[in-house]
Amino acid sequence: MIEIPKQLQRIEFRFILLEKNSKKPIEKDWVEKNNYKYNDKKLLDWLNEDKNYGVLLGPGNLFVIDIDVKNAKPQDFEKFKTLDTFQILTGGGGLHLYFLSEDIDFFKNETLSIGELKMKGVQVVGPNCNYTNGLTQYQISKDMEIFKIGSGKFHDFYKEFISIHKLRKETTDEKELEIGDHIGDTSRSGLDFNNLRHLIKSGLNEEEIFQQMRKSSIRWLSLPKSKQIWEYKNAKGSLDKFPIKETWKEKQYKGQFKVEDEIKKNLERDTINACELYNQELKPVDYHINKLIPKNTLILIGGNSGEFKTGFALNLILSMIKGSSFLELFPAVETPKILYYEVDGNGKKSIQWKLKYFMNGNNYNEEVLKNIDFEYLFYKDFLKTELENIKNYDIIVLDSYRRFLKGSENDSEVTNEFFLKFLKKAKTAGKTIIVLHHLKKPSDEQELIHAFRGNTDIVSQFDVVFGVQKTPDRQNVNEKTNEFDVTIECAKDRNDTVIKNFNFSVFKDEKIVKTTLKFTGYGKPQSKRSKHILFILKLLKDKGIQNRQEILKYVLENFKCSVPTIDNGLKELVETEEIEKDSYGTYKIKDVNENSQTELI
Repeated sequence: MIEIPKQLQRIEFRFILLEKNSKKPIEKDWVEKNNYKYNDKKLLDWLNEDKNYGVLLGPGNLFVIDIDVKNAKPQDFEKFKTLDTFQILTGGGGLHLYFLSEDIDFFKNETLSIGELKMKGVQVVGPNCNYTNGLTQYQISKDMEIFKIGSGKFHDFYKEFISIHKLRKETTDEKELEIGDHIGDTSRSGLDFNNLRHLIKSGLNEEEIFQQMRKSSIRWLSLPKSKQIWEYKNAKGSLDKFPIKETWKEKQYKGQFKVEDEIKKNLERDTINACELYNQELKPVDYHINKLIPKNTLILIGGNSGEFKTGFALNLILSMIKGSSFLELFPAVETPKILYYEVDGNGKKSIQWKLKYFMNGNNYNEEVLKNIDFEYLFYKDFLKTELENIKNYDIIVLDSYRRFLKGSENDSEVTNEFFLKFLKKAKTAGKTIIVLHHLKKPSDEQELIHAFRGNTDIVSQFDVVFGVQKTPDRQNVNEKTNEFDVTIECAKDRNDTVIKNFNFSVFKDEKIVKTTLKFTGYGKPQSKRSKHILFILKLLKDKGIQNRQEILKYVLENFKCSVPTIDNGLKELVETEEIEKDSYGTYKIKDVNENSQTELI
């Protein structure tokens, strides 16, 4: 179900019905007639089917500044993002800024060099709607009330934010005189004319162009064939005198990741003899936090919402000062410079409160904060700029993963592009990258390595993968203290460098603004164990020594899980020294007189 946010749930606003995953209205005459209040049953039934809606501009004095990602420069985005009003990150990577003004009748819709000023009689795709076949979404990027411009103040607002982005009228007039159709026109005929010019330039044949126009323009569908042919020939002839110039954004994108060396006649190879490789000295692992955060590593931290993954990450970076340690067990080797990108929309106040709780809980002074910076903007279209921004830092934290992508986390092309153009380049530059990511809906039998949201390429790109899981058994022990346990599970360790699984308790005292963490042991607590692992323990206790085939038979008769999943469960129990495996491949319960836990490095 698609929901209309609270900021737009006002009786004077109006909404229209759009096709699913599209910007296209399904009804005619939606400006004057076919529009609906936010609580209209017809609209609610439509949204309940995950179909899109449009926000009609004008009613209720509502207007929008539409920033177009194709033409706006980074400094334009930065300037408008600072405005304190309700903002939406569009499905195409642009920005919708919502405003209220009683003066909108004195101004008109206008095409700008950075996008459009949409005042009345037009619509924008509503927040939380889906786009590009459901792969992208119109997401709330600044969750606050819609700013109201005071009566008579719109002219000043227009002068400061809009007038500098007006199109150059003289260039448009010259083209209009020569061509006869309006290149700069934003009417439906003008938009069709410009679309034709771009389609012709793309190299499509006439039949393909006409087919594309029928899909994209309601006006074009209503034209007689003779008129369509006339407009096509007119647009084609205009390209000879007035070729389409690349936009600033197109030029920037082409040059952003241009390979410095052109393709060489003799391709380089990186071949080494096995003996030489074998005899090379293995350098010891360098750490930021001993046995937990290796240097120059890509680290993924996953967890469901509210599972303390941000708390875990913040406590890690707060402990990264020489002489300190995480959980009083994992010492920090040095004091690195840290940049924390917080673009998950939680706001500065949320991080501020967390810092106060964790600083008080660890008895830190402000000295530990001097090496940490927080950044709330990330230009996903200008990754080279972001690589330049991180060059003076040792550790980069990204919170959370999907906010840094130029598309859906389910699209491997999108995630691989981000890996190759940012994560890999940052690692090559010697950085340690810590990325926070969400998990799918929890499942008792699903292994953590398969529980991360998005396509399967994501986990494969990282060197170390942690899962953060909160144990619900001990919460709200008393009215003053919120107390719970957290398990950190290592689902992947490419170079065998970190602690595998460990646990700690969290004690939050809201009365004195203090959160304390306390180490409670290695391995997984019983309450977080998968059912088939608990079954294996009971099986070995009841039946004694069993070989692998016998264990597989019993587990598969009682649970729907794969053989690799069972093997991983056996491996986990051996590593945590709850069971032991002899040279014949048989398993038994570990002798109770031996140590039940060891540090797993």
